[in-house]
Amino acid sequence: MAFGFFKKSKEKKAEAPHGPHYHELTVNDIIEETKDAITIVFDHPGEKKITYRSGQFLTLIVPMEGKDVRRAYSLCSSPFVDENLAVTVKRVDNGLMSNYLPDHLKKGDKVKIMEPMGQFVTEYDKGNKRHLILFAGGSGITPMMSIIKSILNQEPESIISLIYCNRDIDSIIFKDHLEKMQTTYEGRLHVIHVLDNAPMNWQGYSGLLNGEMLAKLVERIPDWGIDKTTYLMCGPEGMMKNVDALLAARDIPKGKIFKESFVQGNHSFSTKGILRGLHYQLKRPQGKLVQAVSGEIFDVAVDIRKGSPTFGKWVGVTLSERNKWQIYVPPGFAHGFYVVSETANVTYKCTDFYDGKDEYGIQWSDPEIGIDWQLDVNPVLSPKDELHPALKNAPKDVLPEY
Repeated sequence: MAFGFFKKSKEKKAEAPHGPHYHELTVNDIIEETKDAITIVFDHPGEKKITYRSGQFLTLIVPMEGKDVRRAYSLCSSPFVDENLAVTVKRVDNGLMSNYLPDHLKKGDKVKIMEPMGQFVTEYDKGNKRHLILFAGGSGITPMMSIIKSILNQEPESIISLIYCNRDIDSIIFKDHLEKMQTTYEGRLHVIHVLDNAPMNWQGYSGLLNGEMLAKLVERIPDWGIDKTTYLMCGPEGMMKNVDALLAARDIPKGKIFKESFVQGNHSFSTKGILRGLHYQLKRPQGKLVQAVSGEIFDVAVDIRKGSPTFGKWVGVTLSERNKWQIYVPPGFAHGFYVVSETANVTYKCTDFYDGKDEYGIQWSDPEIGIDWQLDVNPVLSPKDELHPALKNAPKDVLPEY
């Protein structure tokens, strides 16, 4: 299971670009949530509404600098509550799309999107009586907001406890909305804010979320027992590691814990023979969950971590719309793929944000690595990928540590 939240959704068969899996949506509204986060509200296309589930994401496709740039953003709207679709975008340092949208997008603009995907989802039943304990950090609140709305609307006997961590009071996304929902659903929604830097008059929790603070916070949450309680988390890796450790110490079964570990989603469209890679980031290493939602690719990961017992070893797997397989490429590995079919749409869910200034590469045809790319035509590479060094020639200070 990719995102591990209750049940794996059935993926529909993907199509080529401009097919039924692509839509052009009109921007209905742009809401400024904080100084560095906006919510983009889209009209549905025509009379037919786009079907989606709480916890999924939209891939936005925007022409920039002479090419289509694709980024995935979680939906904050609920299919049960909201008339329109909405995603929330938070600015990221050096982020191409995340800075372009707040600066240039306006009401009435048209945006091409790829239909909703993602498996951080659940089924809803009015007969359910359960307690969802949510841990969110920063923009990790976005899919949680969609899930909160749907649970409160669809399951009148269920309750939600949200522990929400932010840098300061001005960076709390959906602050007013959460306060209103607490009032409307008094007794069913309990929100606990934790701020890294709290103002003088702050009555809540402050400081970095660690095991000691988490233990105190959990004591404030109603205890419905393990059988009726489910734990969800979405946020920075450090926060989720602390939450994992706390829940493990409390002997919470892993089957009751669900995580959205990915902070950014990317999408690429490629034609037959294109070979991308081998790429990696050093200061902000990315774990990548890769899937070919249409077409077929041969996907490769290479261990380039200094000191690793499998340094220089590679693994390859065929990903296609037919087998619906996914591969997780851990941080510290170089990644690339070769397009086997006439066209291919590839999605990546990443554990850290893309930073072009931090991107490095290894020669795709390095003879010492010896990747069998299963080529059936001469590969087409970008000028940048043609210049990557062999692994033995890469400066040691630009290779990740084991």
